[in-house]
Amino acid sequence: MNALSIPGVREPSLRQLQELPADPDRLRDWFLSLPNSPTQPAPQVGVTPQGLPDATLAPVPSPVLNDAQINEWLFGAASKMILESPITPAGRAAVLRMLADIPGVELIGKVHDADGRAGTAIAWNHRTPDGKKEVHSQARLIIDVKTGRALAAEDVVTGPNNMLYPGIPIGDVAGTSTVKAGWTDKAPG
Repeated sequence: MNALSIPGVREPSLRQLQELPADPDRLRDWFLSLPNSPTQPAPQVGVTPQGLPDATLAPVPSPVLNDAQINEWLFGAASKMILESPITPAGRAAVLRMLADIPGVELIGKVHDADGRAGTAIAWNHRTPDGKKEVHSQARLIIDVKTGRALAAEDVVTGPNNMLYPGIPIGDVAGTSTVKAGWTDKAPG
């Protein structure tokens, strides 16, 4: 399953992922036009007597979101794309340029991921749903700046009273690492 997909909704095709817009504004618009974007109506999925999804129901209008919520979604979706999707080096560069243009995204600089690899982190400080207060958790995308490849995605506890990871000490990290990524024509197994 593609990182940008949701059950019952068509995910971006390999061709779409290979032909991402290079312009950061057009790429942002592309992300926000995806069916799982918080700016798009959500599909309403009913259940038939057999327990199978019924996609014939009308979509549910999307909630009204503030800029911080949309930007947080963009940071997460773009990070997942870099980490999990088969995009070209030019596509990764375009996504990184888009991330740099998102208000609230900050450059942390050189860090080491949980596996000890050096990389550069860009981050988003999680906020309350109204966007007004930080919740003392920072999402980080760590990349190898020489290749543009993702090394890890991490959530770092940055302060007391953390709403996302209550009781976890400041500085603790939850995350995933990319050990190896590449193209192959061989089937798994």
